[in-house]
Amino acid sequence: MEAGELMAEDSVSKSKETASHLEEILKVINTISHMSDQIAQAVDEQSKVAQSIGESVTSIKTSSEQNLDAAKLSSDVTDKTVNITRRLDQLTNQFWDTQQANY
Repeated sequence: MEAGELMAEDSVSKSKETASHLEEILKVINTISHMSDQIAQAVDEQSKVAQSIGESVTSIKTSSEQNLDAAKLSSDVTDKTVNITRRLDQLTNQFWDTQQANY
């Protein structure tokens, strides 16, 4: 009978030890789960930031293209203005030459 009691006590002791180990394992699993949730949240936030950066780059590209088009138009208008100014200068000189020849 004594041997049975010793075996029962040993079984109870080992069961308590196993329960303690299982509680530790559960705590570690919960910690890992929490870390996993934090990582998933960080990945989601990084994804949103990357998407926002992509949208900003696209917007900058579009604005740059519009600025380039406006600069080309401005250059064309400037060239035309220079040509008109030169022609007006020629006509003005012609006028004054004609006026001086008449006097």
